[in-house]
Amino acid sequence: MWYVYAYLREDKTPYYIGKGSGKRCYVKHRRSNGGFSAPEKERVLILKKFNNEEESFQFEKYMIFLYGRKIDGGILINESLGGLGNKTFLTEEERNKKRKESREKWLEKNQDYHKNYWQSNKEKLNNEQKERYYKNIESRKKYWQENKEEFNKKQREKYHSGESESRKEYKKKYAEEYRKKNSEKHKEYMREYYKKRKLESNNGDE
Repeated sequence: MWYVYAYLREDKTPYYIGKGSGKRCYVKHRRSNGGFSAPEKERVLILKKFNNEEESFQFEKYMIFLYGRKIDGGILINESLGGLGNKTFLTEEERNKKRKESREKWLEKNQDYHKNYWQSNKEKLNNEQKERYYKNIESRKKYWQENKEEFNKKQREKYHSGESESRKEYKKKYAEEYRKKNSEKHKEYMREYYKKRKLESNNGDE
């Protein structure tokens, strides 16, 4: 439900025409110059109600045209001609694109600030991050232990279902190259490992 409303002067002549829904006519109107508050309820007049928003826009434009804006020689303080005024309705995709562009522009403008802030507060930020991590570590461990099987199952399903043939081939090739490159290192590690196991076994027999 939408409506068109008027703010009245003490002599009952309108000084502002607006369109809204809910409690729009009773709240502050923000503008670049600070905006203005709604008058007392006795001087707020609902001119007409609508079930269709487009019709309410058209009626708002008509009422502003009827009384005229002060900047055009009329009696209203409205800045726009009504309807959509200077507003533009964007699709979700357009809004996301605009947000992304705005964020990139902001980051580009402030990248030196963030870099300098990080350098001068590195220790403090690292400590805060560690504190957040360790604060609930026991509860996270408990939750993991209780749901370990389910997590592992989902991870295996995700891993195998999303793995392409090219990825499998790449991993196989990488594993072969790694073994060739580190064969001596691996052999040395295994010798030390079995030597340690044998020593532990002998100590256990004693």
